[in-house]
Amino acid sequence: MTMIKTWQERCEEHPDHEGIVTERMIRNRMQEEIDELRQAIEQAETAHRQWVGLTDAELAEFSDMKLGSYDLCLEVEAKLKEKNNG
Repeated sequence: MTMIKTWQERCEEHPDHEGIVTERMIRNRMQEEIDELRQAIEQAETAHRQWVGLTDAELAEFSDMKLGSYDLCLEVEAKLKEKNNG
């Protein structure tokens, strides 16, 4: 996971500035932070969207029920919703 740096951490990365900060430097740092935030959001969304399928045991359970095709679809859908946070 991406760690968002604090202002102090960013300043420590650039000790050669000696307290002098220009508008351009501020814009560059802000853009770095925006890029890092976008990356962190993208990683969080990707982790959240990870699919969870049925196990072999669950598939066998549905197979043993010998449900009709429509009922089977409803049961499988319900199980997948449960496994994928509703």
